Amino acid sequence: MDSVTMDGLAERAGLGKGTVFRRFGTRAGIFRALLEDDEIRFQGQVLSGPPPLGPGAEPVERLVAYGRARIDFLLDRHAIARASFHRNRPEPVGNPSVSQLHIRVLLRQAAAIPGLDGVTIQLTAALEGPL
Repeated sequence: MDSVTMDGLAERAGLGKGTVFRRFGTRAGIFRALLEDDEIRFQGQVLSGPPPLGPGAEPVERLVAYGRARIDFLLDRHAIARASFHRNRPEPVGNPSVSQLHIRVLLRQAAAIPGLDGVTIQLTAALEGPL
């Protein structure tokens, strides 16, 4: 990823460098856009894909499937994720609150868990932390 430049991307896309800068802002912005597209597809699988990741499986089975899929998602995109960071905008792509809400709903459906909020936050941090 370090060898990817704005000049190279603009040339390959048949665009001017200024056009690429206006659309993405920075080199990191290009990688951020790639990740955001993948994130939208991932969320679609969670919301309406086949079980066990999507609806139709038991809550614990879905939670395990979600954890595995999320870890795979992040590991598969680790280099792109690193390239998407910019010193002026260091936050990760995606919205951890989406994971947090999904995990909380599944935990609540699975059982009465003491300290549900704390468990939810810890699981979310574990699944979103690799970025």
